[in-house]
Amino acid sequence: MTLKNSFLASLKENNKRRIWLWIVSVFGFVLLFPSGILMLISQHTNRYDYFIESYGEVLGARMLRESLIGEINHVLNVGNGSEIWLLVAGFAILSGVQGFSYLFNKRKIDFYMGMPVKRKKRFLVIWLNGVLVYAIPCLLGFIISLMIVAANGALTGEIMLGTWQSYGILFCLYLGVYHLVILAVMLTGNIIITGFAIGVLFLYECIVRLIIMGYMETFYKFYSYRGYSTNPILSPFAILFDYQNAYVHQKGNIWLTILYLLLFAAIAGLIAYFCYLKRPAEAAGKAIAFSGPKPVLKIMIAVPVALMAGLFAGEIVGYQPLYGKNNCGVMFFVMAVALIFTCCLMQVIYEFDIRGILHKKRHVVISAILVVVIFIVFKNDVFGFDRYIPNAEKVESAAICTPADSYIYYGNEFWDEEMNYISKEAYVEEFMYLSDIGAVNQLMKRSMELVEEYEDMNQL
Repeated sequence: MTLKNSFLASLKENNKRRIWLWIVSVFGFVLLFPSGILMLISQHTNRYDYFIESYGEVLGARMLRESLIGEINHVLNVGNGSEIWLLVAGFAILSGVQGFSYLFNKRKIDFYMGMPVKRKKRFLVIWLNGVLVYAIPCLLGFIISLMIVAANGALTGEIMLGTWQSYGILFCLYLGVYHLVILAVMLTGNIIITGFAIGVLFLYECIVRLIIMGYMETFYKFYSYRGYSTNPILSPFAILFDYQNAYVHQKGNIWLTILYLLLFAAIAGLIAYFCYLKRPAEAAGKAIAFSGPKPVLKIMIAVPVALMAGLFAGEIVGYQPLYGKNNCGVMFFVMAVALIFTCCLMQVIYEFDIRGILHKKRHVVISAILVVVIFIVFKNDVFGFDRYIPNAEKVESAAICTPADSYIYYGNEFWDEEMNYISKEAYVEEFMYLSDIGAVNQLMKRSMELVEEYEDMNQL
């Protein structure tokens, strides 16, 4: 009982230090969100006379109600594309940084370390408050919104179910973003670097995918962006977007989505907790809390920056090796400048000293070697991407989609039975199942040969 009272007292005391965060949460979820629902309903109510004049009293009233239900379902159901996840993600970032921001201040760390509270308990208290400050106001906001909808006669079983499903998904999304932000806080020593770290954790995979796509487009004749996504896989947002895309086609699995989000949140949370336990007290005020990962982080950032700079430079000077424009001197110069600048800048940030530009030159060399190796891998097609044809025995079915420029002809637009538009790629993927893989492979080989012959003719 004493332990329970002690934990609740710590929870209450921590809440006093986060009162302004509760105010923000209540304002956003309890006041702002239901107010948006109320304004949406008011906007539709103002169109009552128009619907009655256009369609008659009975049909107009029914159409107005159906239109209102559709709009409300869009706002309350995250599967229908509701953008409330932006509010949830933004608050998760705010809550994660605010809760553990005391780690950036040496005096606050000394104060907390002097208190007779175990480190594990302190983490649990702050973490739990960060969850409650979102979960309770958000729940109240959804309940109030449903009450407003019901009072206006627009509450349906579909809206009710979609709303509670959305609350569950958004709660799991909040945990994923919240834990990722806490991890960024644990890895850094001041608020500015934490902001950069959050950006890196959220965008790094996406940027790497963009770079891969750019170099594949530059060096591979038979590369197609179809089937390749720049959306990150290791991201709570990617899990949410996959669910939304599947939901549109009535294929969204809410329980699987929740499981993936919880799994991501659990992994990110455990890593953040481990870093919290191992974080040295003297890390406050430093750029990076742990000295070991510094070189790795520098190289992991410098290499993509250099490769991205090379892509931009190649685009500007017209570097197109597939069309005989192989002058890559400017491209390499820009990559070298971007690489050296990034490594020097990060070392200066690490040391908070301008003289850092003269230190750790080996990191520049290692990063440069990696950039050159990656460039050669793409340029020489080391992994045989352009020569690859799948084994017919290992392929169950295939589909053929013509190039995008064939849209100039008629017959490339499709609608389903409910007159919903289907893109050509989606139509082919859903309805074309060619079983003669050998014939498809022969077609691919002949196409590749024709491309080579065409290029040889152009060089004559």
